[in-house]
Amino acid sequence: MTLSQRGLSANMLKLIAIVAMVIDHIGAVFFPEMALFRIIGRLTMPIMAFFIAEGYHYTKDLKKYMLRLLLFGLITMVPYAYYFGYGPFNIMFSLLAGLIAIAGYDRSKTGLQRVISLLIPMLVATALQFDGQFIVVFLIYVFHRHRHQPKIITLQMMMLYAVIEAMLISTATGPLTFHVWIQLFALLSLPLIFSFNGDREPPVLPKYTFYLFYPVHITLLLLLKIMLLT
Repeated sequence: MTLSQRGLSANMLKLIAIVAMVIDHIGAVFFPEMALFRIIGRLTMPIMAFFIAEGYHYTKDLKKYMLRLLLFGLITMVPYAYYFGYGPFNIMFSLLAGLIAIAGYDRSKTGLQRVISLLIPMLVATALQFDGQFIVVFLIYVFHRHRHQPKIITLQMMMLYAVIEAMLISTATGPLTFHVWIQLFALLSLPLIFSFNGDREPPVLPKYTFYLFYPVHITLLLLLKIMLLT
């Protein structure tokens, strides 16, 4: 993850995450029996977590960064809940929880404080059923704590998803058995993330387009759902 002429720029990685997210969201509601949609969608969350950790290192105003995530999370709550049929705490809340976790971690002076700074956001994200729950918070921590250490990131992410798989296997019910193993495909995001060349060229779209896209695309999908499924 060092600056070079090759690899993927920030814009390219974010576009990959967006396309994968849309495919995943379409599959979740319109084609729930088709695993391919959800497999492609597993690329998105780790990439988003990576950019939260990166954004933390570069932001000039952490409070505004947090408020921006909160704002777009609030905007998305209603369409998110109606589109998916659960919620309403979407991925923006999970990303915010992860950002709070690493900020608290860096400000902690003892080992116990560091553990608490991570544990509380993870517990809140899980108890309130934020999209991705504790997984997102932990991934943001891993990308922050082990920045520029791809081997450690890979190992910790593999350990995380091994725990997730064990949890899913123990609670799996229903006919869609691919949901038990599908989370493992999130590991395919790592080659993309590690190919990030550090290039933060000016965005190809206006500044907050990537934030706005989240509530906008959920709202459009909700309207499509209403037209097609009601």
